Amino acid sequence: MAETGKPRIAVLVDHIESDYHVEVLTGVLRASRASRAKVLVVPGGWLGRSDAEPIARNFVYDFLQQARIDGVLVLAGSLSNYAGLGRFRDFLKRFAHLPLVAVGIDVPGTPSVWVDNGVGIHAVVSHLVTVHGRRRIAFIRGPIASPEAEARRQAYRRALEEHGIPDDERLVVQGSFAREDGSSATTELFDARHFTPATLDAIAAVNDDAALGALEELTRRGVSVPTSMAVVGFDDARSARTANPPLTTVSQRVELQAETAARALFEAIASKRPPVGQKLDPELVVRASCGCVVRFQNDSAEVRPVTPGMARTSALFLVERRAMVAAELARAAAGRLVGMSGWETRLVDALTHDLADPKGQNFVYEVEQFARKNVALGRSVMVCHDVLTALRLQAVAGASVEPAARPRIEDLFQEARMRLARVGSDVEQERHQNLSLHARFVTKACLSMVAGGGAQELEATLKEHLPALGIPACAITRLRKTKHSTDLAVVARFAPNALSGAAQVLPAHELGIDGALEREETLVIEPLEFAGTPVGIAAFAWGAHNPVHYEVLREVLSAAVYALTQRSGP
Repeated sequence: MAETGKPRIAVLVDHIESDYHVEVLTGVLRASRASRAKVLVVPGGWLGRSDAEPIARNFVYDFLQQARIDGVLVLAGSLSNYAGLGRFRDFLKRFAHLPLVAVGIDVPGTPSVWVDNGVGIHAVVSHLVTVHGRRRIAFIRGPIASPEAEARRQAYRRALEEHGIPDDERLVVQGSFAREDGSSATTELFDARHFTPATLDAIAAVNDDAALGALEELTRRGVSVPTSMAVVGFDDARSARTANPPLTTVSQRVELQAETAARALFEAIASKRPPVGQKLDPELVVRASCGCVVRFQNDSAEVRPVTPGMARTSALFLVERRAMVAAELARAAAGRLVGMSGWETRLVDALTHDLADPKGQNFVYEVEQFARKNVALGRSVMVCHDVLTALRLQAVAGASVEPAARPRIEDLFQEARMRLARVGSDVEQERHQNLSLHARFVTKACLSMVAGGGAQELEATLKEHLPALGIPACAITRLRKTKHSTDLAVVARFAPNALSGAAQVLPAHELGIDGALEREETLVIEPLEFAGTPVGIAAFAWGAHNPVHYEVLREVLSAAVYALTQRSGP
């Protein structure tokens, strides 16, 4: 057990660069909060195909063998993509002394939480055939050694065969799980294999990122999706929902997988019994990219006629039911508006006022203030849309006692929706600009180190700008190898209420975590390497507004620490 008395687990991922990885970590952290546990996120890279082809950032996995951790959760599908299952299982043996759970694929001999990849791909390909009549379906496959990718490739083949469609190898294109490979695979289909929308009905991809790359390339070529070509993926990543058009895919319930695996690991640590794995069922998610029309949950046809009460106007209808309507809004928010109070009744009262006063503007003003306060607290504007939908349905029900009020109700909600859209656009643009500005200052400080700048300037820059990125603490260390040991010398550090006189050199197995960082519940342990040479470790507190920044920081800090090491010597 970690010195704090709380269990501490290491979560091994290849990197933090996609929605998939963020959803995995979201599920793990939900379980860790419930278990009052500490988490070390270790983006140590996927495993190489052989010892002759090492991946430089893998060195951090060696340090983990001696680290103070009580269990290990491994993103098995990602780490084994290129190594293959046999080499991956050999890798896991180094953690045989600890409880361990694999996520993403079923690893023989290891407790695993996964979904059946074959069932998911079979469902989405069958959907293309049976619902949309697509029969010339290309498939962008993943890495050859990946068990996940191979299971999905075989399921694609079975689905075609079951519907009497021959498996044409010319329609199967080698790709990976990366978006750029989905784009290049689509280019190969059109330019090298000479398919056209007249000879190709659809593209199914091994995952959502590859599908989104295909979608981008089709858009660039002027191929209409889904009219001329359907596109489907696998994962149900957040970017699939916001794609243009929204992507039909298979939900592998990533957050639930990760949360289930983490709970199994924490239970094993507490009970001192082996972890228990579990298989979850995937779910087909249909959207516009295959040709389906998905109805929004804002259909007033579902509104049931109300029993007339004393009210004879829509405004008085809301007055009579004020408490009930406010409760419906709270249910629509589903606990996502912590830190705001009284917003339900303010919205109801503002709408009531404007229905009674044809010139009233209280409601639209209150909606905008509600949205701006919500996003200022770091939350999505989408919850505001969910609340507005619930309120509109209540208002439409009130129109049954005063039909003449229906146009006024629709006008008010139309303007309110437009305000929400503007707030969302304004906030996202400002947020992106601010994050980019702070990230640029850190990049400039790292480039200054390359040009001969000092570590003190780097530390001052990190202290000033990382909190604005959502990272409240960090420690940057460089590797020092001697004849008898390897340690980590502190280059820069900052943390709230950090103690003076902290250790300047840490054992390698401490992973760059000094005393101040011990207070953090979740840390990201980024291995620093430059030109294939390990140079150090950057330990960051979790909390970045954009988790991809951990990888961006890793890249620029690797160059800075390498330059410092070259000047300082071993």
